[in-house]
Amino acid sequence: MLTPIQIIALIFVLLGSIKLIVISLNKNKWLDIISPLYKNSKLTSWIALLLAIVIFYYLIQIMSIVQIMAVMGFTSLFFAFAFMQYSNEVLSLAKKIMNKKFSFSLILYIIIWLALTLWTLYEIFI
Repeated sequence: MLTPIQIIALIFVLLGSIKLIVISLNKNKWLDIISPLYKNSKLTSWIALLLAIVIFYYLIQIMSIVQIMAVMGFTSLFFAFAFMQYSNEVLSLAKKIMNKKFSFSLILYIIIWLALTLWTLYEIFI
């Protein structure tokens, strides 16, 4: 029987594999798949946050916040490697975002990130 963490990893691996197969067969087909998610971005973002909370709940049962943040550091650097290939586009997007008023969702994201950061610092130094 699979553990909740193994189920989460399996779902992630299966979805990632499907993504890689679709992209390798037809890059444009991937846009057909993700476009509805971005067209319903408010709903999709809240679903993503809910799923992140569920996954965090299971992770915190077996890992410390320090370990989770270390994995987030690895993941961030891995994504950075990919996004650096499109630095001009990313910078253009970043400028557009910084010129807009932050939404409630983005402020919530910042607060959650701050809480995780402070919690990690507390665990490391206290």
